[in-house]
Amino acid sequence: MTAKNYRTVTVSNVTPRRDTNGNILDAHGGAHFNVFENRYYNYGVHYMDTDGFSFTQHYVSYSSKDFVNWEFHGRLLAKNAPAGLYFRPHVVYNPKTQQYVLWYLWYKNYVHAAKNICFKGVAVSDSPSGPFEIVNNNVPLSGGLSGDHDLFVDDDGTGYLIYSMHDFSGRKKRAIITVERLAGDYLSSAMHSAQIPAEDIPCEAPAMFKRNGLYYFMFDRWTDRGPRGSGARVYTATSPFGPYTYRGNVNRHPGGTPIIKAQQNTVAPVETPNGIEYIWVGDRWKSREIMGESFQFWAPLVFDDGGNIETFKFVDDWSMDIRVFD
Repeated sequence: MTAKNYRTVTVSNVTPRRDTNGNILDAHGGAHFNVFENRYYNYGVHYMDTDGFSFTQHYVSYSSKDFVNWEFHGRLLAKNAPAGLYFRPHVVYNPKTQQYVLWYLWYKNYVHAAKNICFKGVAVSDSPSGPFEIVNNNVPLSGGLSGDHDLFVDDDGTGYLIYSMHDFSGRKKRAIITVERLAGDYLSSAMHSAQIPAEDIPCEAPAMFKRNGLYYFMFDRWTDRGPRGSGARVYTATSPFGPYTYRGNVNRHPGGTPIIKAQQNTVAPVETPNGIEYIWVGDRWKSREIMGESFQFWAPLVFDDGGNIETFKFVDDWSMDIRVFD
C-alpha cells in the first residue's frame, strides 16, 4: 500500500486564487474538494463578466494534486446542453456503474416572478472533468419544484439529494429544505424524502455531510447572488430523514447580520494526519467588480466536544496539514 503524503497548505481568503495559467479561479456555487482519481476537483459556474443571470455562463472544473496549484479543465457539460441558465453543479462517483454523476439546476428562462420554472438535470461521464452527457433534463422529485441542492453519498453507498423546494403557488418566496434518497445508480429519485423545518422562511444553498455518525444539514436564507451574504443554520440527525435538531445559526451576529458576507456553497471532508476535517466554502457574491472574480471564503469548521459547530470568524488566511497526491 502506498504511503499517504501530507503537506502544510496555507489558504488566503483575501488574495485572489489563480489557476496554473494565471487566471482567477471562476467556479462558483458548486461542489469543491471532491477527491477523484487522486486529485481534488472543484466544480462551479463560470460567470466571467456576466451579471450572474446570463445564458453565456456555464459549468467548469478545476483540479489539483496539492490544494494549491489548480488546473483548469474547461467546460463540464457536453454540447447537447439546451440553452438556459445553469447553477449548482455537484458531482459524485458511482462505483457500481463506474460513472461520474452530475446533478445540476437549470432554468429555461429566468424572470423575477412567480412563473420561474426550474428543473433538475442529471448527466454522466467516464471522467471527473467531463464532458458529461445529459441523461435527463427534467428529473422528477417527490418534493416537486426544486432549487439549490447538494449531493451526499453515505458510508453504505446510498446517495442523497438535499434541495430547496420552491413554492410559487401563492406563498411567495417560500422554500422548504428536502432530503431525498436517490436510486442505486444516482440517476433518479427513489421517491422517499423528508422535510427539514426552517421556520417557513425562504432557504437555499443547502449542504449535507456526516461526522462521527451524525448527519449535518446546513442552509439559510436565499441571496439571489447579492453581496449581503447569508447565514448558516445547522441541523443534525442520526438518520438522513430525521428527526432533526436545530443547533443554531453559526454565521450570524446577534443582531442578525451575516458574520462572513458569503452564501454557503458546500462543506467538504478533507483528509489530514489527524483524521477528517470539514472545510466550509461560501461565495462572497459581487465582492469584486467582475462577477466571475468574486472571492470565495474557505475555512475549516470547528466543532466542540458535543458536536456543535462553533460560530464563524473571518480569517484572512489559515494553514492545515492536508493530504496531497504526488
